[in-house]
This record gives sequence, C-alpha cells and structure tokens, in this order.
Amino acid sequence: MEFEIKLVAPDVNVLDSIAFAFPQGTEKAMSARYFDTASGALSARKWTLRLRQEGEKKVLTFKTKGEGYARGEWEYETDTTDGCGKILLSLGAPQELESLLQAPLHEVCGAEFTRRATLVQYGESTLELSCDSGRLYKGEKSQIICEAEVELKEGREEDAVAFAKELATRFALKEESKSKFVRAINL
Repeated sequence: MEFEIKLVAPDVNVLDSIAFAFPQGTEKAMSARYFDTASGALSARKWTLRLRQEGEKKVLTFKTKGEGYARGEWEYETDTTDGCGKILLSLGAPQELESLLQAPLHEVCGAEFTRRATLVQYGESTLELSCDSGRLYKGEKSQIICEAEVELKEGREEDAVAFAKELATRFALKEESKSKFVRAINL
C-alpha cells in the first residue's frame, strides 16, 4: 500500500521555497508513460499502469484505487510493459489483471517533470517530500504541473496528514485528489 497526499502549488517559486525550507534532497529528471487497453479496461477500474524513467532507472508501476490517501501499488524495474501481467501477479496484484492484459497495451498519456525529494522526520514517522514541476501531456495537449507530494515511508498515517496540512498552510498549497494520470488522461 502507498499512502500519499498531493498538494498543488500556485507556481514553481513556491516549490523553490519548499525545497529551500527542506534541503538536502535529491533532484532528478523523470518521465512517465501511462498505458491502457484500447477499451480502457484499466482506467475503467481506476487502475493505473505506468512506466517511469527515474534518472537512469526504469520502473513499471501498477496502482489500484484505495480508500482515502491509500492505494495498492506493485512495481519492479524494467524497460517494457511486455509480460508485465505475470510479474505483477507474482508480486500480489489483483488476479483480474491477468485477463485484462490479454488485450494489447498502448500509451494513452504521460508526464515529464523534475522531482526534488527529501526525507523528513515528522512525529514518529519518516515521510518523503517531493516537489514536481513539469508538464502532463496527451497527444498534442499539455498542462503544466507544479505540486508537492507527501508520502508516508514509515510510521503513522496521522503524521503524514498533519505534515501535509502544515505544509499547505505555510506555503498556500491546495490539496489535489487527482493523480497525474487522471489529470493527463482528461486533457
């Protein structure tokens, strides 16, 4: 399970202020390509299949809808979606995925962004604070993204929520309930 809260920043200057307030992180260029069947079988279930380039590393991630800020997540390093069904099932993904992935997959949208990330100790928890700036795209359409994410790495969900609320108040951020995928597919 992944527990993550997304917060939208009004502009990249706000992300710069956050990165200055929480230094000693890493910065890397990232890109994400999202895949689905021609019938949209995955997105109809609110599932996401993403192939992301993280610096030199490529990671395939499958996510399912959860409750609140939580969702199911399975991932492994690869540079292709070929044969991903069997591997994801072996990692514990829902069995229904096997039949859905009998249909060919195609890229439906994507994202290109720079991520600045750092670990933050808050309360009894370790959180990852990421600041993402770049763009979402679908075909020729695109939209700027400027957001912060608070992800619980270890500890209590309550700490992640409290930290996200403090961050939102301090930097005038607004909570975003839609993932990068949902915002890109809706362009």
